[in-house]
Amino acid sequence: MIPNPNLPYGKSKLAGEKVLEKWYNEDPTRCVIIIRPTVVYGERNVANMFRLIMQIKAGRFFNIGKGDNVKSLAYCKNLVEATLFLNNKINEGYSIFNYSDSPQLTSKEITQIISEKLGMKAPISLPYWFLYLLGLPFNLLIKITGKDLPISTNRIDKLRTQTYHQAKKINDFGFDPKVDVAEGFQNYYNWLKNDPYFGVDKH
Repeated sequence: MIPNPNLPYGKSKLAGEKVLEKWYNEDPTRCVIIIRPTVVYGERNVANMFRLIMQIKAGRFFNIGKGDNVKSLAYCKNLVEATLFLNNKINEGYSIFNYSDSPQLTSKEITQIISEKLGMKAPISLPYWFLYLLGLPFNLLIKITGKDLPISTNRIDKLRTQTYHQAKKINDFGFDPKVDVAEGFQNYYNWLKNDPYFGVDKH
C-alpha cells in the first residue's frame, strides 16, 4: 500500500524516506534499509503508550465504543533486534519493512492489560459521539494556548482508528522476536514502576 500520511509527523517521515531513496538512486551500489514500526513501547519510552498508561492511572481514560479496533504495537527491544537482524542480513539494494509484534491486540485489550498491571478496573466505554463532543472545547484551548493537551478530537479519532500492520516481510526473512506482548508489557511496567523519575507511583 502506498503511504499517504495526512499529518505533519507522518509527512516528515515520508519526506525522509524520499531523501534516502534519492541518495540510493544516485548510486545503486549503496544499501538502504527502512523500517516502519508501528506504535513503539517499552523501557525509557515516554511517548504515546506512556501517556495512555498515565491517563488510565489517573482515571481519565475511556474506551471508545466497542474498542474493537486493532492497534498494532512494537516492543522497543524487539525493534532493536529486528534492526540488527536486517543490518546483518542485507548488504545491498533499497528495502522497506513494516514492523509490529504479534498477537495483534484491540484498543480495549490493550487498556485491559494496562489496567491489570496497575491493579485497576478496566476503563469504561463511552460512545464516540459523546467523547468527540467532549474534545471540542479542548481543540479551542489548544488553538489558543498552543499546548499539546491530552484530549482533543484528533486524539479521539486516532484512538478510534484501526492501525493494523503486519511484519510478514521481515518474518519471511527469518526474524522471530524474542519477547511476546505480555512479557513486553510486564518489562515496561516494571521500568515505569521503579524508575526514579518516570515511576508510575510518582504521578
